[in-house]
Amino acid sequence: MTTKKVVSDLKKIIQIQEKIIKKQENEHKMVHRLFIHYLNRFEEFFHKYKFHRKLWLHSVNDFNEFTRAILHPNKKENIKGKKYGARDFPIIIREGKDDK
Repeated sequence: MTTKKVVSDLKKIIQIQEKIIKKQENEHKMVHRLFIHYLNRFEEFFHKYKFHRKLWLHSVNDFNEFTRAILHPNKKENIKGKKYGARDFPIIIREGKDDK
């Protein structure tokens, strides 16, 4: 083999290696972009998840307090100077009408 042939073969090998390196770099960039994309989507999802979870817990707690107040009234209400609980409110029904 002549030196010109060896040099030309080496140049071709170097060009092929450079192409392979560029393709690998492009693949790494694509994978990195994809990772960043899904990382951003996860952060957005997680933020929404936390917000809706807090909202749901708040609504459940409000509902529990509402039902607890109805089922177990601890406070006495002042109505026209008298104290009445939720169950002993003075309602008298006669002949299908309220007595007023």
